[in-house]
Amino acid sequence: EMKLSIKMMSTGLLDERQKTDALERAYNLKKQTLSLLPDAAKNVKKLQDIYTTTAKKLMQIGAEWEEHRKPLVSEIRALKASIGERKLACKSKVEQMKRMR
Repeated sequence: EMKLSIKMMSTGLLDERQKTDALERAYNLKKQTLSLLPDAAKNVKKLQDIYTTTAKKLMQIGAEWEEHRKPLVSEIRALKASIGERKLACKSKVEQMKRMR
């Protein structure tokens, strides 16, 4: 019975620790958010700068991807065309063989 009581207390303690951790994270997030309020204009400017920089990087990465993508797409199209031509040639050969019988 004592072991059961200790086990229940351990479980309760673990639950309380998890609740405490969650409350501490929420508190720290709110504290950090509130610390940003006095310099709101400055922080908005920082966020705009970060957004602009990120957008430029994204555009650059998109352009680089297009440079890599174009030759690959061309190669795929050429291979598909080649396969189509081979299928057509095989089909015509099969038809020609049927006519020869």
